[in-house]
Amino acid sequence: MVRHDVEVGHPLFGKMARCPNNPQAHDEQLLNRLRRTGNLEAFKDKTFDNFTINEMHKPIERESLVHALMSAKRFAEQVDGWLLLEGSYGCGKTHLAAAVANTRLAQGDNVLFITAPDLLDHLRSAYAPNSESGYDDLFDRVRNVGLLILDDLGVENPSPWA
Repeated sequence: MVRHDVEVGHPLFGKMARCPNNPQAHDEQLLNRLRRTGNLEAFKDKTFDNFTINEMHKPIERESLVHALMSAKRFAEQVDGWLLLEGSYGCGKTHLAAAVANTRLAQGDNVLFITAPDLLDHLRSAYAPNSESGYDDLFDRVRNVGLLILDDLGVENPSPWA
């Protein structure tokens, strides 16, 4: 860790920062812990570099996938607002979402990757009397995470509670 050499009153005054000679991307132990807490263990191999657009796709599909890839890369570089990926089953939405998450993890961001149905199930189960975690604990984690990625939004069972 290093200390910022800035004037008193500067927003970074007194704050510690990671040494630039030891970038977060090289801290495998930290990345593994962030992957576990962010539900990204199964997606650690998903990157922008291994996202494939091939000749099997029709020209209009290739154009759409290139646009989605570029939009996801821009979002991963500078998270601002929302990114919505929409498309048919198997077109690569989850891969791109996981690539965004992995990019942000490498930058040190706290990321939570969860499917909408799983999130609803977890929140619903938190109401059970024998629940190990309370509704507020889980909801606070979701609400306060640096980057929340909801996969499969819209495939949950429609119900008044959902």
